[in-house]
Amino acid sequence: QTREVNANLVCLNAAISACEKHGAWMEALDLLVRQFGDTTSFNTAISACSRARNWPMAIAILRVMARDNIAQDAISFRAAISACEGGNCWKEALNLLSEMESRQLRPETTGYNAAISACEKGSQWELALGLSARAQQQAVSLDVITFNAKIAACRSTWRTT
Repeated sequence: QTREVNANLVCLNAAISACEKHGAWMEALDLLVRQFGDTTSFNTAISACSRARNWPMAIAILRVMARDNIAQDAISFRAAISACEGGNCWKEALNLLSEMESRQLRPETTGYNAAISACEKGSQWELALGLSARAQQQAVSLDVITFNAKIAACRSTWRTT
């Protein structure tokens, strides 16, 4: 019985992942609703919404996970933050980052990069620089994406002044 459940879950996760790779977020959600998924299933569905720049649905899936007692991990939050970045929703990205940290989940480089980019797209250069400093205080390694987002955040401000 356990092998059958695991095999079904592997197939479900593979199908949702295929939908995510092709930007078919509605199909991914349909699979998720029809079958009982695990954390990986939900994370992949959040990523599918992120690819489609559908941040409200990504956050809704994250909330469903909490409601249904499905473990949320750092990947869950990073994927939702990335969806907010694509949707130009810096406030939501920062709220998710704070929630993530309050749960003792590490945002790591990708989580900070998405939040910094969301701030950049929202012309919030001070917040972007503050996030970068916070990441460094937490010994999170910064990369070229981080620095490019910081530069872009400052550049967008200089253009408007």
